[in-house]
Amino acid sequence: MSSKVPPAAIKIPTKKVRLDELRAAYEWLAVDKPRGFRLAFKWFAENAPLLLKGDPLDAARQKAYDRAVKTRELGDHAGTPAEAIQAWRTTILQYENIVWPAAGLPKVDAYLAAPATKSMAALQTTLGALNNAFAPFHVSYRIGDASDRQFYRNGASATFDLPLAEVTHLATQPPLKTVLDEVPTIAQATSVVTVNGKEELDGTLFMENLPKILHATYAWAATAAGIHTPHLASVPKPPKLPGTPKPPCAPGGGPTVVYMPIKPGSDMEKVLDLITTGQANTIPAIQAVTGWHYHKVTMTISNLRCKAGINFTRKNGRYSI
Repeated sequence: MSSKVPPAAIKIPTKKVRLDELRAAYEWLAVDKPRGFRLAFKWFAENAPLLLKGDPLDAARQKAYDRAVKTRELGDHAGTPAEAIQAWRTTILQYENIVWPAAGLPKVDAYLAAPATKSMAALQTTLGALNNAFAPFHVSYRIGDASDRQFYRNGASATFDLPLAEVTHLATQPPLKTVLDEVPTIAQATSVVTVNGKEELDGTLFMENLPKILHATYAWAATAAGIHTPHLASVPKPPKLPGTPKPPCAPGGGPTVVYMPIKPGSDMEKVLDLITTGQANTIPAIQAVTGWHYHKVTMTISNLRCKAGINFTRKNGRYSI
C-alpha cells in the first residue's frame, strides 16, 4: 500500500495596509495641498476594505463615516480653495478620530504644519522656475496625473501638465538648465495658428518667437536668481534613464536631454504605433484617428523625438522611421 504525500499548502499573500503610502501622500500637503488631499483620498478608497477587515463599523462609526463622505463632497464643490481644504481636513480628522481610531493612521495636521521635505522642495523649485520664467508668455506648468505630458489651451493662455516622473528627473538638475531645455517647446506652443479651423505650427512665427523667449529667459535668470539659485543636489537621483543625448529637437538647435522609455498605453506609444504600422502617418490622419487637436499631435511627435529618441523623417507631410 503506497502512501501519498499531500501537496504543500499554497500560501496566499495577505495584502497589508501600507501607511507609508499615506505618509507619502501627506508629504504633498506642504507644497500642493489639493494634490496631497487627492492622493490621500485615493489611498483611503483603496484601503478601506483592509481597514474594515476585522474591524467592522458599529452604528456610531458608520454615522461618522457617512458624515465624512458628505464633508468631502462639500470640499469638492467648495467656492474657494480655503473652504475646500478645511472640508477635506475635517473629513480626514473624522477618519482618524472616529471611523478608524485604532488603525494608527498618521496625523494629517502634523503634515499640514510640517515644512516641505527636500524632495518636495526640489519639485516645487523646478515648477516655480518654469512658471516664473515663462509667465510673460502666459504659459504655466503643474504636475499632472497622466503618464506623459498633457497640453491645454484656454484662449491666450496655455498649461502643461507634467508627469511626476519627469518633474522628479528635472529636479535633479539646475533650474536654469530646465528652463533653457524648455525654450523650444514654449516657442512651438506660442507659434500655433488656426488656418481654416485647424491648428498649425507657423514656422515663420516660430523663428520670430524663439529669440524673444530666449531673451526673456535671460532676463528671468538675471532678475529671479535663475543662475544663482542651485538645485537641491541632495535629492536622491532616480536611476539613470537608458539612451544617449538626442539631436536638436527644433529649428535652430536645442539643448540635449536623456532619452526616456515609452510607457505602455501612453500617447507616445499610440502615435508611434499609428506611424510605424502605416495606419496614420500624417498629422491630419493622426488627428482623425485620435480625435486630438493639432498641437497635441505635434507635441506628442516632438516628445517621441526629443524624449524617446525616435528618429522620424518627414517627406511631403508624411512621417516614417
